[in-house]
Amino acid sequence: FVDDVEFWFPPGKKSVVEYRSASRLGSYDFDANRKRIKVCSLKLLHQ
Repeated sequence: FVDDVEFWFPPGKKSVVEYRSASRLGSYDFDANRKRIKVCSLKLLHQ
């Protein structure tokens, strides 16, 4: 399945990153997007 991940860095906010992950098809992804966001969060926190 194809998923989309978006990252947004709001202007003027040095330490803020907004991101989301969503499936293009279907309504359930077996928590793949939740897990992906958790991994991204952990990696960003440990930079």
